This record gives sequence, C-alpha cells and structure tokens, in this order.
Amino acid sequence: MSGKALLILVLGFTMIYLVVGYFWGDLAKRTTENHVSYYKTTIAHNVAVSGANIGLQNVIADSTWTSDISNRPFDKGYMSVTLTALGPPQRTLTSIGTFMGENQTVKVKLMRDQTSLAKYAWFIPSVSTGSVNRPWITGDTVWGGFHSNQFLVVKGDPVFFGKVTTLKGIDDQAKKPYESDPKFLGGYEEGISVDWTSSMQYPDYAALAGAGSSFNKDLWLTFNADGTVTYRVRTKSGGSNPGQDSSKYSAPVTVALTTFAPNGVIYDNGSNIYISGTLSGKVTIVSEGSSGAGSGNVYFVGDMVYKTTPMIPNGEGGYMVNPASLDANGKPTDLLGIIATNNVIVSTSGNLGGYTNNVVNKDINIDGGIFCNSGGFSVEGLGASPANVPLGSIYFQGSITAGKEEIVAQFNGNTLTAGYNRHVVFDSRFAIGPPTWFPYLNYYRVISWLE
Repeated sequence: MSGKALLILVLGFTMIYLVVGYFWGDLAKRTTENHVSYYKTTIAHNVAVSGANIGLQNVIADSTWTSDISNRPFDKGYMSVTLTALGPPQRTLTSIGTFMGENQTVKVKLMRDQTSLAKYAWFIPSVSTGSVNRPWITGDTVWGGFHSNQFLVVKGDPVFFGKVTTLKGIDDQAKKPYESDPKFLGGYEEGISVDWTSSMQYPDYAALAGAGSSFNKDLWLTFNADGTVTYRVRTKSGGSNPGQDSSKYSAPVTVALTTFAPNGVIYDNGSNIYISGTLSGKVTIVSEGSSGAGSGNVYFVGDMVYKTTPMIPNGEGGYMVNPASLDANGKPTDLLGIIATNNVIVSTSGNLGGYTNNVVNKDINIDGGIFCNSGGFSVEGLGASPANVPLGSIYFQGSITAGKEEIVAQFNGNTLTAGYNRHVVFDSRFAIGPPTWFPYLNYYRVISWLE
C-alpha cells in the first residue's frame, strides 16, 4: 500500500472514531443527565407522596382541617400541601414535592362520609382512665371493639374477644403479687388515637324532640312491651321517687311511644331521667344539663331491655344477630339511644326506688347505645348499702361511649367485694343502623389517587 493510501486510511479511521466518540460522549452525557433527572424526579415524587400522606393524616385526625403546608423541608426537598375548602362533600388534596428545581404533583380526591359513635362495644375517647378504682377486672368480658384514647386499665384477667386499641398502652393496677394477665383474643394494638371532639356531630335534640317531647323537670319513663311508654314528671321538690310519694309527681300517663316521641327523641334539660322497662320500637332519650350530679344524668331504676333480644349465642362461643330482631327489610326493630351530658348510672339508693332486682336477681340487663359526653357509666352509692357487696353482673348488649371510666366495682386484691362484673356484647345491628339521631363523626375517605 502506498503512503498516500495509508494516510487516507488513517484519516478515515480517525474520522470514524471521532464521529463514534462524539456520539458515545453525547450518549454518555445524555445518560448521565437522564440519571440525574430521574434522581431529581424520584426524590420530588417521594416528597409529594409523603406530603399527601401527611395531609391525609391531618384530615383523618380532624375532618375540618384546612391548614395548608407551605414549603416544608423534607428529605432535602420541600413539600407544599393544599386542600380545597370545606363545604362540598368532595374535596381535593394537592401535594407538590420540590427537589433541585424539579416539581412533582400528587392529587387525592376525598369524599365526606359519616360513622356512628355506636361502632365500639366500649369507647373511652378523651379522659384518662388511670385510676385504681376504674380497671377492668377478672370476670369482665367484652365481645366487640374496645378503644381508649388513654390507657386500658386492668387488674386481674379480663377477657376481650374483639380488637382492643389504646393510645397509651396498658396500666396494670395489680402489680405484684397479683400481676394481671388480660386476654386479647381479637388482637391488641397501641399508639392509636381516635379523634372525636373536632369531628363529632351532636344533633340539636331540643329542636328534634319538639314541645310535646321536651321537659325541664325530672322525668320517669317506664317502657312497655306493647309499644307504649308510661311517664311521670316531677311537680314538687324532694328526693322521693313516685312510688314513695306520688304527690310530688304528675299522675302516670301511658301513651303510644310513637305519639309521645313522634320524631324518635325524648328530651329533658336541666334535670335527670329515670328509665326501666321493655322497649318495643325506636327512641333516643336525652338528658342535658350542667356538670355535676344535679342534672344531665340518666338513671337505670330497673332492667332496660328490648322486646326482642338483639344478640344470641352463635354456638361457637360468640354472638350473632338475632334474626327475629330484624324486620322484613333487615332493619333493627327495637333500638334505644341514651344520651347524657354527664353520667349514666345504675341506681341503688332507696330515695330513687333502688334497683328492684338487687334482691330478686342481682344481675342487671341493659340493651341500647349509650353516650356520656363528659361523664361515664357508673353504679350509684358503690361501697354503701345495698351496693357494698358483690351484686352480680351487668349484662349489656349495645355500645357505650363514655367520656371517662367510672366506678362499677370494688375489690380486695383479685376478689370482687362490691359492685358488678361487666359482660358486654356489641350489638352488631348498629352497623346496619345506630339508634335514632345518635352522635356521629364526620370523616373523609379516599376515592381516587393521581400521581
């Protein structure tokens, strides 16, 4: 090969390598840029997703949350979260993640929904239960969900057949030598908080009840299995009950429940309500008043049950809905709601008539959904006669929301010395429909997620 041809060959290969090297270099550069861009996009996307989850957590904790998050540092980037205003049932949460000039957006659509407070067998939402007098003890059983926004206080070996959740854990009041051993057959989880104050919807019961079903004096109600209710209203001051001194009360009047409470609400403001009997139908009784024992309380002065028991044994050690307690459309036939500003109390004192079954049958039977705003479920005069001895068990079918745990039993070590054990069965029919006008929580559920 001549020198000229060799030179052309060298120049040709050189040109080829230069061109290929240029394209390879450009490819490497673009590859690097793609990696950098992917890295920035990924971090920005992760920040946006995190912002969406943080915003959703705020909405779950407080359905009225509208506060925006603006340029909050997160994972070397920044997040900004906005939520459309309250009002329409549907809201949009927009989260923007920013990292090294790259922005990524996540949009979440939310739909407002409602959930009844009557969804737990036992719910302690706000006030500490950390008192030696208020534990769950040996012999207590709960079928259904249990939650405390404070501690689950135990002393002995109570048994929980449903899921138990708490915010702060378990407070064992027994200590040695009576170390407690609660049984969680449905599971246990702590660190869980259930907001109820900002999201709770409390109906205007006075307006719902209307003039004919509203009172401002002590009200005694005896529900009858034929769908009627017998009522008496205090007309004069004094501590006696109608059976001891009828002159201090109006004459007993028996009327159809649907006539007495056409909107399904019986309302009393500034006094107390005393109930017993067998309910056939649906009604919610409401006692409102200032804090303290003087008003805003509901007293059980006898068994308060449904005409048809709501729950029956399922043959496997648990309970199931009684088919006979549902109508042709699968709705509950009998439903009782009990709403009290303060406490719901099992009466034992003579001046209120006492609890008649204390002598005949020490057990108490109660059906219904109970809501105590600032008080709890308690036994009157515990530790004093006649409530200074073991009184049997409270057989409760329904749901209790109590602002705080109150006293239902006293004990020495692991031995019950006064009061009652609790046998609580959640009324599963409340999942179909809670008692009339029962308080509920607003919440938002995710219906779409766009990244």
